[in-house]
Amino acid sequence: MKRVLGYILSIAGIIALLAGVKPTDVLIRKFLPYMVGVQNTPLMIAGIVLIVIGIIILKGAGGGRQLREVPIYHGKNVVGYRRQR
Repeated sequence: MKRVLGYILSIAGIIALLAGVKPTDVLIRKFLPYMVGVQNTPLMIAGIVLIVIGIIILKGAGGGRQLREVPIYHGKNVVGYRRQR
């Protein structure tokens, strides 16, 4: 769930950043009419902040890491393996 939130925040940040840049602001504001009254500078700052927060959430989500297996010894014989983070 954290990964989805991180991706959503990052995409929202990219859209906000594009809405603050001159060539794309007309196109973005055409599809999102509530952004017409917002100035470019605060919009760009908000976009950068959203992208950074999204990346931090994605880094913290972790996941996908495979557990390491370490052997369990009984004397000199390996009797099993234990999963370890």
